[in-house]
Amino acid sequence: MGHIILSGEGDGKQTKKLDEFFVSLLPKAKNVLYIPIAMPQELHTYKECLVWFRSTMKALGVHDITMATNLEDMEYHQLKDYAAVYIGGGNTFYLWKKVKEAQFDKKLDRYIKDGGVVYGGSAGAIIIGKDIGTAKFGGDADKNKVRLRNFRSMDLARGLSIQCHYTKADEKQILEYVKKNGMDVVSLPKETGLHIHKNKIRVIGTKPAYLFGATSKKKIAVNASF
Repeated sequence: MGHIILSGEGDGKQTKKLDEFFVSLLPKAKNVLYIPIAMPQELHTYKECLVWFRSTMKALGVHDITMATNLEDMEYHQLKDYAAVYIGGGNTFYLWKKVKEAQFDKKLDRYIKDGGVVYGGSAGAIIIGKDIGTAKFGGDADKNKVRLRNFRSMDLARGLSIQCHYTKADEKQILEYVKKNGMDVVSLPKETGLHIHKNKIRVIGTKPAYLFGATSKKKIAVNASF
């Protein structure tokens, strides 16, 4: 079984500990597949995303980076040749639409089961959870411009849905979502992430995560497992 790292995202300083942990999981041949397709092109082009990612990874000793923007061209035998897959942030609904159309979720699931390492940042983290409806609220809410109706996603986080960029102001919407959908949510502030391995989830980064149930909110400290 492989490793999954989920990040609430943030700037380079905020995600440094998450990025360092990600790189520590990689074998000596640190070849990483970078998928930036969630990012709206009017904000940052894929080329700009690649420049940023290469700079971030180079500082951590990773120089072999390949960018993929057309998931339909990615066969599993190609995917398994990479030490890790990094799925960047942007619009969660657009990302999930593209992932489903290419059936890339099935390839990614197989890749993880075969021992691969996957890093999901923001939108890339949310699709790993059970339902991407969590992207609709909070200060950085995504718009469902692609008009997705089915929000069920990869469900690789023990039945939890993932919310990113969490602040206390989001709490009311989170609790309403939990009650309406009957599923718990783990919320990640910037600087906070999760490490999922062998069905265990551990909080990583510099700030605690928060687990919301129908009538409860639980603070989970850094390095604590649940």
